[in-house]
Amino acid sequence: MINHYIYNMILRPNMNWFANLHGELPSVQVYVQHDAEAVHVRFNVEEPLTCYRAEIHSDGGPCYEDSCVEVFIRALDNPNDYFNFEFNSRGCCLAARGPTRSEREPFTQSLYSKIHRLLIYPQIQGDSIYWAIKITIPKSILGATANSFSKIEGNIYKCADLAEKPHYLSLFPINTEKPDFHRPEFFRSL
Repeated sequence: MINHYIYNMILRPNMNWFANLHGELPSVQVYVQHDAEAVHVRFNVEEPLTCYRAEIHSDGGPCYEDSCVEVFIRALDNPNDYFNFEFNSRGCCLAARGPTRSEREPFTQSLYSKIHRLLIYPQIQGDSIYWAIKITIPKSILGATANSFSKIEGNIYKCADLAEKPHYLSLFPINTEKPDFHRPEFFRSL
C-alpha cells in the first residue's frame, strides 16, 4: 500500500546566507513518496553552468562538493539519530547515521548497494544544465521493522560547495547564520 504523502515541491534558498545573494541559482523540483517498504524521492534540477560541478566518482566521497541533492531523514528506530543521503549528478552517494554532524557512522558498501538510483544524465542547453535522479531508500536502512513507523521526518537540500557559484537551497527553512544542513531541529514531516 502506498501512503499518499506525495509532494511536488520547490527548494528555496535562504537569502540570509551570503553564498545565495549573487547570481542565478538552481531551480529544483522534488517529489517525495513513501510506502511500507521504502522512501522514494525524485529530483529534477535545472542550474546555471556556474552552479554545476561533477568531480566525485564513487560512493562515500564528498558529494556535497559537487552539484548535489540531499535527503536527511530522522531514524525510525531512534529519534535522536538521523541519516544524511547526498547524491551528485553521477548518482554517487555519501551517507551516514548519527545524532550530530560530528558523530556520524559512515555507510558500508553493503548499505550503499541497497539504495536504488535511477539517473537522467546531465544535458546542457544554452547556459543551463538539466539533470534528474530518482532515489529509493529501503525503510529497513532507516531502522524500520514491520509497521514500526507512523511518519517520516527530515529535510531536503541542494548544494555545491566547490562549484564556481556555491549555493544552498532547502525544502524547509533553516534559521542559522551560515549554511548548515545538519540541523534536525528544522526537520518536518515528509
